[in-house]
Amino acid sequence: MSSIISNPMFSSIVSLLAGSALWYGLSEEEKEGKKQTFSLFLDSVFYFVLVLFGINGLVNVRDIIEVPYGLLLFSSEVVFLATLLTAGFLAFKYGRFLFEKPEKTLSIALLYTAVGLVNHLYIYYLFGSAYSLRFVLLFALTLGLLSVSGLRKKLNGLLLFSGFGVSHVLLMGGRSVIYFNFVFHPLPLLLIFAVTSGIIFVRRGTGLSQLN
Repeated sequence: MSSIISNPMFSSIVSLLAGSALWYGLSEEEKEGKKQTFSLFLDSVFYFVLVLFGINGLVNVRDIIEVPYGLLLFSSEVVFLATLLTAGFLAFKYGRFLFEKPEKTLSIALLYTAVGLVNHLYIYYLFGSAYSLRFVLLFALTLGLLSVSGLRKKLNGLLLFSGFGVSHVLLMGGRSVIYFNFVFHPLPLLLIFAVTSGIIFVRRGTGLSQLN
């Protein structure tokens, strides 16, 4: 049983499903709204997986030809590039949408936060590390802010995302962190948050200029 629980593929899928179930219970959206939010989330997962395998295939093409199983082995550099490109693409594609529909934006943020919380709870379950508790608390606090209707309406989504990113990197204290069995280092993760925030800000500005 323990070998199944610690299996990378199994644990990642279970974390995604458990986080999604937690979000579904907390979200105040109507059923159709939840379907739309979850569809957007699945799109992001699909894009990430597609880009991840694409980059890994290009970077390690010779090794993969010799050992095809290598296509399933991802370095932290490949994971970083895939995450950066996916996050940047999604920020560009949906940047104006996020600005125009703040309630939908916060619902999407609630989903990602719920999934992230489950991820860190799983890591804590595996290793019992106090280091993991830092992120459990960060995600739990953020989830609480997003779950309370009165507080949620007062939140600025972009500022919350940027503040969350800075807090996350500071809590790392120079150490790496694991998301769905992928390793992320502090500086690359900070760059991902910075680029994503920047693109959303620019897209938001484009939307404002067109309105004016």
